[in-house]
Amino acid sequence: QTTPNFQTFNMYYWSAFAQDDLKLSQRLTLNLGLRYDFFHNLNQRELANNRFYKVFKAINSPFGVLPHASKLDFSPRIGFAWDARGNGKDLIRANFGMYYPVQVVTSFFTANYYEKPTLAFTQTISNTAVGVGPLASYVFGGPLPVAFPPAGATELVPGASASSNPN
Repeated sequence: QTTPNFQTFNMYYWSAFAQDDLKLSQRLTLNLGLRYDFFHNLNQRELANNRFYKVFKAINSPFGVLPHASKLDFSPRIGFAWDARGNGKDLIRANFGMYYPVQVVTSFFTANYYEKPTLAFTQTISNTAVGVGPLASYVFGGPLPVAFPPAGATELVPGASASSNPN
């Protein structure tokens, strides 16, 4: 049995986008756009308890600072569509844009969670398969049995779960 240990992390993500199409001629259209992204998934209060942060700060390492969410993630977009023959069937399109990816939240927060100053789990395991199977008579320090169990055979019992709420 394990003792439940609940940890909550919050991530905020805001975006806005503006776009306009300018018809420069009968055959040429210019697309202009600007996107703004704000990712706020770095909780300063939680990060300040991180062991690595405390060690790096204590030795005056350049990595001993808390990261801050950038507020300058503006992404320009520009493109054009040109009707090569003027008949609406042969179009040539091109575009350019800057993009800011959403940071990997799961691995970051999981790593931060496990780097806390105090973290303890208690677990009791009862092995009901003692004396059963190919390793029933195995003694520590003795040779391993020659035969392996058949593929797909397992004694593992599902009992752990994880979930993510995208809201």
